[in-house]
Parts: sequence; C-alpha cells; structure tokens
Amino acid sequence: MVWRAFFYWTFGVLTLGASVTALGADTIRVTLASALARVETENLQLRAASDGIKQAEVAQWERWGALLPTVDASGAYNRHLKKPVIFLPEGSPMGSVLELGSDNSYQATVSAALPLFALPAYRNIAMGKTDKAIAVETKRGTRVDLRGSVRLGFANCLLAKESRQVVEQSLQTAQATLENVKNMASQGMVSEYDKVRAEVQVSNLKPLVLQARQGEEVAFLTLRSLIGIADTIPIDVEGDLESILSGYEASKHAVSEIASNSNLKLLKLQEQRLLQQQRIVRAGHYPMLSAFANYQWQTQANDFNFDKYHWVEIALVGVQLNIPLFAGFTKYHQEQQLKIGVQRAAWQRSYTEQQLGIQRHALQEQMASARESMQACKEAVDLAQRGVTIARGRYNAGAGTILELTDAQMAHVQANLNYYKAMFDYIKAAVEQDKLEGRE
Repeated sequence: MVWRAFFYWTFGVLTLGASVTALGADTIRVTLASALARVETENLQLRAASDGIKQAEVAQWERWGALLPTVDASGAYNRHLKKPVIFLPEGSPMGSVLELGSDNSYQATVSAALPLFALPAYRNIAMGKTDKAIAVETKRGTRVDLRGSVRLGFANCLLAKESRQVVEQSLQTAQATLENVKNMASQGMVSEYDKVRAEVQVSNLKPLVLQARQGEEVAFLTLRSLIGIADTIPIDVEGDLESILSGYEASKHAVSEIASNSNLKLLKLQEQRLLQQQRIVRAGHYPMLSAFANYQWQTQANDFNFDKYHWVEIALVGVQLNIPLFAGFTKYHQEQQLKIGVQRAAWQRSYTEQQLGIQRHALQEQMASARESMQACKEAVDLAQRGVTIARGRYNAGAGTILELTDAQMAHVQANLNYYKAMFDYIKAAVEQDKLEGRE
C-alpha cells in the first residue's frame, strides 16, 4: 500500500509538472525582432499592398497587348424570306425584276489586324511603368508605417508592463507597511491615525493597479492586431524600454532628408502619371497605321444538303491609315483638364514638403525635450529612493510620521512612472521620425 501510494504521488507530481510546463510553453514570447518579422507575413494591409503590385504587373501586360495582332472569327446564317432583287430594263427577256441568291446563305470569316504605328499605345505602356512604381512605393510606405507602428506598439507594451510592475510593487510595499503599522498599533507604539493613513494608501493604490492592468491589456491587444496573433493565444513581450532606447542613442538618430518620405514620393509619381496622361491625349492627334487581313468562306443554297454545297473563298490584305481631324474639341479640353491637374499636384507636393519640414523640426524638439526629461527623471528616481530609505528609517526610529513615509513612497512611484514615460516619449518621437523620413 505504501509503495502504491508513493507511485500515485510521484505520477501526480510528474503529471502536474508536465501540465505546468505545457501551459508555459503555450505562451508566445515576442521580441521586437520577431514582431517585425511577423508583420511581414501576417499583416493583411501588407498582403493587400503586395497584391497591388501583382495587379499593376498584369495591367502592364494588358497594355502591351495593344501592340499585338488581334484575330477574330465570325459566322452567320441567313434565311431569305424575301430574296434581294435587281431591276432590269424594259423589254428584257427575263422580265423587269430578277431575284438573286438562294433561300439559305452561309458565311464564315476570319480577320486579323496588326498596329504598325499607334503612339497612344506606346504612351500607355510608359504610364503602366509608373503605375507599377506607384504600387511598389505604396507597399514600401505601408511597410514603413506598419514597422513603425509595431515598434511603437511594442514599446507601449513594455511601458504598460513596467508601469504595472511598478504599481504592483508599490502596492506590495504599502501592504507590508500597513501590516507593520498594525503590529505596532496593537502594541500601542503608534497612533490610530497612522494605521488609518496606511490603510488609505493601500486603498488609493488598488485602483491604480487595476488601471495599469487594463492599460497593459489594451496595449497587448493592439500589438496582437498588428502582428496577427489571435486573442486566445497568450503572449508576453521580452526586453525593456532602456534596450530600445539605447539602440536609438547608439545610432545618434541623425536627421536625414525627407526625400524618401513615402507620401512625398507618391505625390511625385502621381504628378508624373498626370503628365503621361497628358501625353496620351496629345498622341490622339497623331495618325494611326495598321495592317489587316481577311479570309472569308460563303455559299448559298435552297436546300440543306450540306455535302453538295459549293463554297467560295475570298481573301484580302491591306493597310489602313486613320487620321483624326476633328472630335468636337474633346481632346483639347481633356488636355486642359490634365494640365490643371498637373499644376494642382505640384502645389500639393510643395505644401506637403513644407508640412514635413515643420513636422521634422517638431520631432527634433520633442526628442531633445524627452532626452532632458529622462535625465531629470532619472535623478528624481534616485532621490526618491533615498527619500524612502530616510523616511522609513525615521519612522521606525519614532522620529518621523507615517505621512512622511507614505508621501516618500508615492513620490518614488511617480518618479519611476515619469521616467518610463519620458523614455517612451523619446522612442515615440524617434519612431515618428523614422516614418517621416521613410526609413524601414
């Protein structure tokens, strides 16, 4: 019986340990590098942008098709209820009216055409290259925005996680202080006010813990949506804000030109596309030369004895020149509309350049302010920690009050939260600068 009980106990311990290990293994540990890798394959916006490039490539092949031969085949059957006639001169031995043809007529035709000179088609092919460039730049801009959003979302998760840990640790410290005060109050060493003040501090920290946990959950939900992880799968982020910050500090995060900004490049490509559309309209004034060929079989009969039909073949080839002379000023007005559109696009591009310059200057100011704030907050954290140590020593020695201790603890909590917030503000400004300058 003893061995059997020992066997069951050992089996239960091993099973429980395996279950805990499995539960822990189900949690996905997300690093910044893995999050950036997942967004490349799992994000739906990036997939849609990739399909946009494929669509532009297919459209380009369609434009090339305008220069290839076209071949058509057709067939027709006619039943003559009234046959066609010709009128003969008076006195003709065949009468005054002569019917032509048979009751049934059949016709089959194969025709082909080949453009020899079609300037609008050439211009259209050139515009297709611009359309593909727009699709490629759209995907690049989407990737820049998404990678920046992932970096910012990951940093937000770290901020929420570290803030929650700070508040929870403060709550644990306040609860330990409360227990200590209760023990001292039971021995008559402190007043009832000290006990009430310690209880108030614990009560004030509990809502902050709930808010911090809720903020952490929202931050993780945002990151999940970006990297394509279902809500049912537990995840956790690895790293800290200081490691991300050190990466930006090591590179000095120098400001570069805004020429690589995706929105600005798209505006330039749109302006180029309008110019190409204008050239297409102008090309419509030029003649078009094409070659054609036609092969035809036809026969007529009054019966349906197909094997006895006599088929006649007709074949011809030639060239055709089409010269546009007048189209009601439609092409002229189309060209004027596109000319105005090009000017509007140029103004829009200039305005965007001005706004990007202002945003870049503002981000520089934000980063400088966040850097100074981090230094001040770091000093405040060290001073607040010293304050807690001094206030706890004074209170334990009976020289200080509980109010001094609780104020020192809350000041330490606020200093830590301010320090994390300052780091996050710097990282946020750096990420926005990357997006503005088009860095992936």
